[in-house]
Amino acid sequence: MSPFSSPAVSLLYYFDYLRTLPPAELARETEHARRLHASEKSDFRLLQYVATLAVPGGDTNRALQLLEPMIRDGAGHARELRGLAVLLHTELSERRRLEASVQNQTRRTEELESKLEALKNIEMQMMQREPSGKPGGKRR
Repeated sequence: MSPFSSPAVSLLYYFDYLRTLPPAELARETEHARRLHASEKSDFRLLQYVATLAVPGGDTNRALQLLEPMIRDGAGHARELRGLAVLLHTELSERRRLEASVQNQTRRTEELESKLEALKNIEMQMMQREPSGKPGGKRR
């Protein structure tokens, strides 16, 4: 008998284990989970593989792609595993949205910095053109 009370609880402990692995070990574990899923097409093996992809820094898009059929077709899936799949899908979708938002903000920041530098250059050029170094030059 498993020391865990259910497959879903077992997967939660597995995810906790995965997040402690160094990158090289996580890559090996991901490949192992992929092979297990390929040979045994079960909800448990699918979620085990998805868990390896869902670790921060993992392949969020691939994990979401794998979860889609289970989310879309509720019938025929163990209720607790489908519930875990819905939770993972929701969290990964939100992570992807936040990552896209960060990328957009980073791009916007870079654009604004570029515009600021251009304005500084224009200001310097204008100051160099003024005979006294002050805007407006001589007044009569």
